[in-house]
Amino acid sequence: MDRKLIEELGFTENETSIYLSLLQFGESSANTVSEKTGLHRSYCYDTLSKMANKGLVSYSTKQGKKYFKGVHPKKFLDILKEKEEKVKELVPELLKLYNQEKSDYEIEILDGTEGMKTYHERTFSHLEKGEIPDLYEIGRKISLIDDYPMKYYFSNLIKRAEKMGFYSDKEKLRSKIRYLWDHSIKGDKRHMQDFSTHKYLPEDFNTYGIDLTIINDEVNIQNYEGKPFVITIRNKNIAHFFIQIFKQIWKTGEDEK
Repeated sequence: MDRKLIEELGFTENETSIYLSLLQFGESSANTVSEKTGLHRSYCYDTLSKMANKGLVSYSTKQGKKYFKGVHPKKFLDILKEKEEKVKELVPELLKLYNQEKSDYEIEILDGTEGMKTYHERTFSHLEKGEIPDLYEIGRKISLIDDYPMKYYFSNLIKRAEKMGFYSDKEKLRSKIRYLWDHSIKGDKRHMQDFSTHKYLPEDFNTYGIDLTIINDEVNIQNYEGKPFVITIRNKNIAHFFIQIFKQIWKTGEDEK
């Protein structure tokens, strides 16, 4: 079992140990939980009380002594649903602040795998609105599905796109999406995509694991080698400048054959 998944639901490391102990051994006193987890008794008791206040454990009193029990795992679905409802109420208020007048440009850095997910979810949101924006990309040295640490996330993203019917009009997609890929992946079938138009950069053009993607008025610089991160620049003129560069390089790109 991946304990990190439980911690991502809002549990601390020790709360996770306590909860799993209660699931495994059933209703237990703080003393028993302490013995099973190796955590100090007074700490276990305080933590169990806090978890009870959060609705994560229940307890009963027998002969003046408290016995604790972990809630049914399905409770997590209720917790997530409740959080989702709260976020839905919060987003309109946040958008009022977000949509206030901004400067002529924005620069944003999204760090780590979670930052990378945020970037791709933002791009995916265009599809959810029924939009297929013009997309230009230079780079792509690795297979995001087969090699990249976030391959499960990308596989799920593809399934979501398929479910929405994203790939139904491939001719339209090919007219909208253009890739200039690193020469090193030429002939690698993992990269073959019949919904995009692609060429390859010259052999002496090393992309160093960097992707540069232009979507609408956004220029996104993505690093996939080492710790992932994305640098986003939002400015109409800068985006058009990079599109011109892309189109010039495109003229010299190599086809698949």
